[in-house]
Amino acid sequence: MAPGVSKIASSPLLSVVVPVYGCVDSLPELVQRVVSAVVEADWVAEVVLVDDCSPDNSWSTIESLASSRSEVVGVRLSRNFGQHAAITAGLATCKGQKVVVMDCDLQDPPELIPEMLGLAVEYDVVLGRRQGNYQSRPRLLLAKIYTRLVSIMEGAQFDPAIGTFSLIDRKVVDAFLTLGEQDRHFSFAILWLGFKQTTIDFQRQPRRLGTTSYTFRRRLGHAVHGIMFQNTRFLSLVVFTGFTTATLGGVFGFYTIVRRFTASALPGWTSTVSLILFVFGTLVTVQGVIGLYIGRIFQEVKGRPLYIIDQVRQAPK
Repeated sequence: MAPGVSKIASSPLLSVVVPVYGCVDSLPELVQRVVSAVVEADWVAEVVLVDDCSPDNSWSTIESLASSRSEVVGVRLSRNFGQHAAITAGLATCKGQKVVVMDCDLQDPPELIPEMLGLAVEYDVVLGRRQGNYQSRPRLLLAKIYTRLVSIMEGAQFDPAIGTFSLIDRKVVDAFLTLGEQDRHFSFAILWLGFKQTTIDFQRQPRRLGTTSYTFRRRLGHAVHGIMFQNTRFLSLVVFTGFTTATLGGVFGFYTIVRRFTASALPGWTSTVSLILFVFGTLVTVQGVIGLYIGRIFQEVKGRPLYIIDQVRQAPK
């Protein structure tokens, strides 16, 4: 190292992007542990805390951290846009050569960052695979069912143990920011982008502070969006279902005609009404799904921004 050149000035910059919602008490510890882990790896830390209009007044804490610690960059969105929009805002703001994305609740261990940086020498994307009893068994089962359905729709394999905790190269960040869809999922988008990827297992800790904002209703809505709107495969499945129903109706109609001309007794009203209700229900379902896709198209063509930044706070260098 040349005389007069500090270690900090010569060290590469690592950005850690953290969407913040409902975990204000964990932020000081999170920043301290992230900075310690990054310094241990001989990198310089930049911690980008994106406040997604958290109801627990997280912004005050973020402002305090940003004013007292040069590593912290605080970003406040104008309203709640959702976790994945907040991640996108953080990626658009950060400047690091490598970028870590992690949750704010301390369930993702910052101490894993040096090991992820070691793998990042060879790989462009390092995905964390969650281990341990970090969720109840029913939720883990639902997660497996959900990822299985998404895998079928996408024609690719998705691991339910992979979440948002990851390390990505700057070129992956730049590629991610070129995506224009409003309805996005960070992990699915990273897998779709490709590049050289690997995984690393870690023990995900139970949440100690705050409560999760992902209620059952929000998880269900998130699952529906993930299954239906990541591509048009689900629409193709609906078309196939409608075609199958029409075929079965035609076969049943032909069977009824044959029975009539052979002087056999016609089926009763029960079977007729059941068939009508089945076909009618299928048609309504098909039309409803098509309507949902049209609604998504309407949202996309409006061209509104994915997020709006209200404030940015950072201590002067």
